[in-house]
Amino acid sequence: MELVPELIDWSAALYPVATAFCFSFYILLTRKLVTKEGPIRLQFFAGIFGCLVMSLALGYGTASDVAILAAVWPSPHEWLLLGALGLIATAFHLLIANAYRLTSIGILAPFQYVAIIGATILGLVIFNDFPDAITWLGIAIIVDSGMYVFHRGSKLNIDTVE
Repeated sequence: MELVPELIDWSAALYPVATAFCFSFYILLTRKLVTKEGPIRLQFFAGIFGCLVMSLALGYGTASDVAILAAVWPSPHEWLLLGALGLIATAFHLLIANAYRLTSIGILAPFQYVAIIGATILGLVIFNDFPDAITWLGIAIIVDSGMYVFHRGSKLNIDTVE
C-alpha cells in the first residue's frame, strides 16, 4: 500500500520550496551587503544579475525548444505590465534594503508574514482561488513557528544573523 497519493506532483511541490530558499538567500544577502553598499547600488547589481541569469535561461530555452523558457517578444500591454513590475520591485527592494540597514532582522522577520496575507488576497482577487483547510493548517504552522522564534528570541535578547 502506497502512503503517498498519486495526486501529488512532486516537481510542482518543490517550486515553493525553491522559492522560499531563494527568497531566504536574497534576504540574508541583502542584510549582509546593505552594511557595505547603498540600496541603489544593490538594486543595480540585482538587476544586472537577474538580466544575465534570465538571458542564459532564455538562450537555453530557445536553443533547446523548451517552451516555457523560449524567448517571446512582449506585446505593448505586456511591456506596460513589465514596466510596472519593474517599478514596484525596485521600490520594494529599496524599502527592504533600507529597513535591513536601519534595524535588526529579528525585528523585521515577523513582518514577512504579511506576504502570506497579501498572496491570499491576490490569489482570491486575481485567480478566484481561496486556500483550503490543509493550506490554512500549513499557514498556521508557519506563522506560529515564526512567532514562537520571534518571541523566544526577544525573551533571550537574541538578534539573528548579524
